[in-house]
Amino acid sequence: MAGTLVGKYGRARLVRIVSAFYTDVLRSPTLSHYFSDVPIEGLIGHQTQFLEAVMGGPQSHTPEEIMHAHRPYSIGVDDFEEMMRLLKEHLVLGGLEDVDADQVIHRYRALHDYVVTVTSG
Repeated sequence: MAGTLVGKYGRARLVRIVSAFYTDVLRSPTLSHYFSDVPIEGLIGHQTQFLEAVMGGPQSHTPEEIMHAHRPYSIGVDDFEEMMRLLKEHLVLGGLEDVDADQVIHRYRALHDYVVTVTSG
């Protein structure tokens, strides 16, 4: 994965970033309810793998699989935006350069229509 953002920052850093990110997500009064029945350790592993794919690693899921996984949660625009805000914050706190963090967020935002199913709230 040389020449990718994963190669630049390393998997261990991504695991730390995702773990810290979900600590804040679980503390969020607006986001925590989405994860009440989700095994967090598994989610951290899954999201780390997905972040690796977004950062140039092997592709982990198709957009259709992402849509299928998120549809039951009726995720709204505001909640998606809050997730993106927290993720960007943790990418930067975790040591990614701003330009790289922005690139990652841009790639996550490209999946908006596969994740968001509620247009308000």
